[in-house]
Amino acid sequence: MRMEMKYVIPCVLMLFAGMLLSSCTSSPIRVATVGDGSLESIMVEEFNSLDYQGIYEQIPQPETRYIPDAKVAIKIAEVIFNSVYDESNLAAKKPFQVKFDDDQKVWLVHGTLPEEIDGGVPYIMLQQEDGKILSVWHDK
Repeated sequence: MRMEMKYVIPCVLMLFAGMLLSSCTSSPIRVATVGDGSLESIMVEEFNSLDYQGIYEQIPQPETRYIPDAKVAIKIAEVIFNSVYDESNLAAKKPFQVKFDDDQKVWLVHGTLPEEIDGGVPYIMLQQEDGKILSVWHDK
């Protein structure tokens, strides 16, 4: 029994030290703007995407498209526009219009302005098959 305790105590101490060290190397805190305009601290852990390469290469891709319809394209566009442009300014650029290039399988979402207002609107191009953002810009 005494011999076993001789090994248990160092193992427990090493385990405790490992947990303590891993908690000290916490991820950086990033401040993000939340949908209501308030600031929120978000813990973001770092990871190496190459660690998951073997996993996601083996998983069959879904038959459905990532951006199957205009409604989903608009929701994605709103999230991206809100992260790039002033959210309060975007309200004046609604409703968003959606176009689809059937040959290239690309969505184009853009804002609108009343005729009496001078200015530009945001645009985004999204690849239908994988949701990749091809381009984001604002005219005028």
